Amino acid sequence: MENLNNKILNLSKYLQILSKSEYSEKVQEAAEKNDKPTLVKICKSAKIPATYIGSVVSIVLSLSPQKWPGDI
Repeated sequence: MENLNNKILNLSKYLQILSKSEYSEKVQEAAEKNDKPTLVKICKSAKIPATYIGSVVSIVLSLSPQKWPGDI
């Protein structure tokens, strides 16, 4: 079983992968739409292990700015 430090390091690594130019625009668009299925597909295409996809998607969605009613 992985210890907490290793899990955090791995999550950081996978988030950095998603920040690369080939993924970042797609990730941002999906996060703005709160589109979990698309984020999962992006993670799979980035070869993020299945055990981390849920955590990565949750982190991305928690960091994305929410639209205020006046912005719609």
